[in-house]
Amino acid sequence: VAFSSFLSSITNEVAAMRHKRRAQTSNQTQLTRYLVQNRVSLELGGRLQELAHEKQLQLLDRRVHEKDVALLQQMPKSIMEKLRIEVFGPLLKSQPLLRTVSILFTAPYSHICW
Repeated sequence: VAFSSFLSSITNEVAAMRHKRRAQTSNQTQLTRYLVQNRVSLELGGRLQELAHEKQLQLLDRRVHEKDVALLQQMPKSIMEKLRIEVFGPLLKSQPLLRTVSILFTAPYSHICW
């Protein structure tokens, strides 16, 4: 049952990625059609397409948060605890007080990440 649920989640994520890619392609096609139909100069049209591409890249560079990754919501608590320690641990250890807590008290430190 767990494997079936996990496989279903992966399938849904892949479908969502495909849908997003189709939407991006559709947006690019619409922009191109608009530019051609309205006889926009090559110089301005090229600039607009370049800016649209940059905007898409900025969206991809945006930080992905744990809550936004559906697959992570289905992972066991023990694995998620380890993941959070790896993700947030280095940031917390950069703070002197929390670095001391991590050395002296391993269990409470893992709860800070949780």
